Amino acid sequence: MSAHLSPGVLVARGLRGEELVARRLVQQRDWTAAEPAVRAWLALEPDNGQAQDAWAQVLYHQGRFDEAGAAYARTGDNGFMPGLTYYNAACSYARVGQKERALELLAKAVQTGMIQDRSSMRRDPDLESLRGDPRFEALIAGAPPGSDGGSLL
Repeated sequence: MSAHLSPGVLVARGLRGEELVARRLVQQRDWTAAEPAVRAWLALEPDNGQAQDAWAQVLYHQGRFDEAGAAYARTGDNGFMPGLTYYNAACSYARVGQKERALELLAKAVQTGMIQDRSSMRRDPDLESLRGDPRFEALIAGAPPGSDGGSLL
């Protein structure tokens, strides 16, 4: 990622100052400083998937999991890296005990075909609240949602 954010590459890509600052702060994981920078970037480019994802990351790392879940889900709905953003939305909602919403988004993430290492879901501490739920176990096992006779949702 550092190579993609070097000053020469950023200038060559013609990135705006707001985007440049926001990307650097997110890369540095300075979530407090990143918040206003990402807001400024989003104000200029509200449909930019990378800006939307950066905003969701800020919210997540500030512990604002309900907001992060909604932001990640919106980012996935807008078509930006849906496998990852739906997965992150599920993690965010699972952290605050919104089990049904977390399972719904986890199923969407799996259905994208981009989630290949399902065993890592079992170890993900963000998904702790889902462990033991038969729907979660079915997703890890690779069963299609509802294949156990019940609905995932």
